[in-house]
Amino acid sequence: MLILGLVWAAWHLVPVALKVGLFPYLEAAPPLMIAAFIASCLIYRELLTLLKEKSGTWLGAAAGHAAPNVLLAGLIAAGVGLPDRAEDWPFFPAPGGLVFPLLALAALLVLHRTKRQVGQRG
Repeated sequence: MLILGLVWAAWHLVPVALKVGLFPYLEAAPPLMIAAFIASCLIYRELLTLLKEKSGTWLGAAAGHAAPNVLLAGLIAAGVGLPDRAEDWPFFPAPGGLVFPLLALAALLVLHRTKRQVGQRG
């Protein structure tokens, strides 16, 4: 999963390095935001794999992948904008901020715990 997570991060960071404008918030990001983005990719890749294992299909993992994006779209539609000040990067509600990897890590830990509990009962 480490390699897949790093490939996923590179998929996003190569356009950032080339400054093509796909991810302007990352192009202007401080180094810690780039590090948080890479950590998010690693955590999220593991989370998607676990969701796939639990659901038995990549469609289930895709639903898990879509959930944060739906939440983010809802927040933006409700008028809760993305922070635009450089010092607000930890609160950015997507990979690159600290909120996203912490929530993804919490979900991953809960899923691993329930997976272990189900295995002990079976």
